[in-house]
Amino acid sequence: MNKLDVWRKHAIEAIVIVGSILLAFAIDAAWDSRKENIQEQQLLTFISADMERNINALNGVIEKNLERDSGLYNFMSATPESLSHLTLSTSRDFLQISVAALDALYAVSTFTPYQGSLVDSDLSDISNIQLRNELGAWLGLSDRVTKTEARNIEGSVTLIAVASKHGTAALESLALGLLPEILPEGHKSQGDVLSALRADEDFISSLLQYHNQRTATVRALGPLRDSTERVILLLQENM
Repeated sequence: MNKLDVWRKHAIEAIVIVGSILLAFAIDAAWDSRKENIQEQQLLTFISADMERNINALNGVIEKNLERDSGLYNFMSATPESLSHLTLSTSRDFLQISVAALDALYAVSTFTPYQGSLVDSDLSDISNIQLRNELGAWLGLSDRVTKTEARNIEGSVTLIAVASKHGTAALESLALGLLPEILPEGHKSQGDVLSALRADEDFISSLLQYHNQRTATVRALGPLRDSTERVILLLQENM
């Protein structure tokens, strides 16, 4: 075997060795990429479930607030005298007004965004830049909405304190549209309770202040709902 043949043999062996090394690196890279893709898809699946939960809750809260607006308008448009004649027999008007006026006492929270999988997740693990940015924006919006709940709770506590002199048990029953087992002293009917509330300037002031706080919170949910819908659409495109 001459020197040229030896050189060719060594060259071929070197090429085979280098090729084997490169192939090993390529296999490792492909496996890592596949593994990362599987992990990302799992994360996106969890986030998608969280976003569906949020959009359903958001739509429910916004719809509920529209009903509350209507009922509160009827309550504020009524006189104490007209309210005193309301009973459970006037079911629709009675329930609409009582729930609007008193639901705030027992349903403090308007909406708390569910961050779920995003809490401990690193957004940099998501390869799609647009989706990553939208999720970051969504987190910012949800944090701002969550902070408003503290003001809502404070307003609810004030409202409960002012209304308690009219009989908390009776108020709770009214809020549920039920017949109170025991009416507050001096009240002969459910309508009397509503009438007393309507004539109570402190209660009305607290009610309107609290309603305005809740309404402002619900209005702030609009951008969050829009962001949630965009996230859901992007998730569908990337899963």
